[in-house]
Amino acid sequence: NDEPQIAGRDDGTHEVLDLDHLLFGELDPRARRSQEDDLGLLVQQHLRRAGLEPKDIAALADAERIVDARRKRPFSDIDDLSARAQLSRRAVQALAAAGRQCGVEIRTSTSVARIEVRNGRARSVVLEDGTELRARIVLSNADPKRTFIGFLDAKELPEDFLFAVRGIKMQGPCAKVNMVLSEEPRFTGTSPQATALERTFYTLVPSLAFAERCYDIAKFGEIPEELWVDCVVSSNVDDSLAPPGKHILTCFVQYVPYHLREGNWDEKRNLLGDRVVKKIAEYAPNVPNAIVARQVLTPLDLERTYGLTEGNIFHGDLRLEQLFFMRPVPGWSQYRTPIDGLYLCGAGAHPGGGVTGAPGRNAAHQALRDWKKGRLREAAA
Repeated sequence: NDEPQIAGRDDGTHEVLDLDHLLFGELDPRARRSQEDDLGLLVQQHLRRAGLEPKDIAALADAERIVDARRKRPFSDIDDLSARAQLSRRAVQALAAAGRQCGVEIRTSTSVARIEVRNGRARSVVLEDGTELRARIVLSNADPKRTFIGFLDAKELPEDFLFAVRGIKMQGPCAKVNMVLSEEPRFTGTSPQATALERTFYTLVPSLAFAERCYDIAKFGEIPEELWVDCVVSSNVDDSLAPPGKHILTCFVQYVPYHLREGNWDEKRNLLGDRVVKKIAEYAPNVPNAIVARQVLTPLDLERTYGLTEGNIFHGDLRLEQLFFMRPVPGWSQYRTPIDGLYLCGAGAHPGGGVTGAPGRNAAHQALRDWKKGRLREAAA
């Protein structure tokens, strides 16, 4: 056998997949229905969402090893996808209801102005309308830069800590385009026998070289003419999202810059939307004439609307120097912060983004441990 031997290939490759699952979530259902020859590209899809350059993704992914591991661990089916999608939506409602039963007050459409600190301890959260919410413990689900630079006075934090926070890479190379369609997209090559669930996920990128060109253009502040677009016909998963006969198409778009070389995103928003539609039309020609409404969320819109610094959906790029004990910054990976009683519980903490709930769970347990040890029992004054 002339094949190079890879240490741990027989009994350790699954650990790489478990790590990928932990960091980026499970491979999307489309991957489970794909041929093994396509798996390398699909794995790269998830790695590049971390903000890595395509050429680095190719080196890290090692598609052959991933394919080999997946042969040993077959994909599950997607027949329960619709039920899971609806369950996810209901889970949010159930969590809110359970919280309210325990006395939790949930405020929406309420912006935070700052976190008040006295004598090195978080004492309250002040809203933009001036309301002050006093607390013994404050957990921030905002990204690290917004939390420590936006909500806190710099004098309350150590200089080396602030220096590290300012250095967090937040390139946020993505955008979103949402559409209401008068008919279902008809993607070329889709089997006539495909079920609605199998007609849900489409990744529009012909090659790694294509992705590399797209990334190179974006990193110099330009909007690529040709874009990498992940399409989800979400109404095929949950038909309650649209009236009968209508469809919802959501698109995750790579790569686009936060900082434009020329102009601004308010001027370029429609240009981005048009280029996304043009790319989709190459694969689903009926889409342009079926658009009833379109929403384009640029990286700046993601920042303005959702408080994501530089539009970064992961609260900081998921790159090796910003993971594990270095997330959010070295020395502060245990959800505590230099401010006593203030914890980081969002995707900017370990293990990062991907809608796992893990950062919040871990932060809550850390706060509870500190409470039991008596560190936080002093009444807010």
